[in-house]
Amino acid sequence: MEFKNQPIIKIGDKNLNHRIYTSEQVNKIVDSFNKKISKHHGVIGQFNHPDRFTTNLKDSTHEVTSLKIKNNVLYGDVRVLETELATKMKISEMIQDGILVLAPRCSGTINEDCTVSIEEFFAFDLIRKEESSFKKILF
Repeated sequence: MEFKNQPIIKIGDKNLNHRIYTSEQVNKIVDSFNKKISKHHGVIGQFNHPDRFTTNLKDSTHEVTSLKIKNNVLYGDVRVLETELATKMKISEMIQDGILVLAPRCSGTINEDCTVSIEEFFAFDLIRKEESSFKKILF
């Protein structure tokens, strides 16, 4: 099942983690994403952020197939994979019901002004909306 235009990041606003994603940094994510999908059909993600930067295919639940920025929001299209974990956890139903949202998995630093400097983009994971640092400004 595919879900179009899922909000991921609000550009320029401080989130609940006191981080600000600038247009420049979000464009770095988009550029890195586009390089990854030029080799593959999408970028595979997991439920919850793993303890490592790599995605374990055994734990994969979805892939993000495209990104776009509109009105200072980064949106992604997500396709739920037909994996044992995705089926067991009813990932499609939880996205459809608004329980799960996309969150970027990146490495980087947080500057004194709260802006984020992204060093590397790895994936978009699905997390519970109540755990999202953007829940008050995006959903």
